[in-house]
Amino acid sequence: MSDKIVYFDGCTTFGKAGGNIQVELQANLLDPKPNGSVEVRSEVTARLRCSRAAALQLIEALRRAVDLAGSDSDEAKPVKN
Repeated sequence: MSDKIVYFDGCTTFGKAGGNIQVELQANLLDPKPNGSVEVRSEVTARLRCSRAAALQLIEALRRAVDLAGSDSDEAKPVKN
């Protein structure tokens, strides 16, 4: 199995089905236009599907990573879905 890097700017959709938690990750992509401007579009970059136990482990890992990163007053506040 090869390692994959998933970059995302937000979580656009979440829910549950068949006992599994589902989360879609979205990234903003920049497309150059012929006139020199840039168009921004959003695209799903990954779909997470996992058990409740795995989701809790991911939440804990992310919480610890955020704590390690410290606070950054320039960071945008998260948006609640």
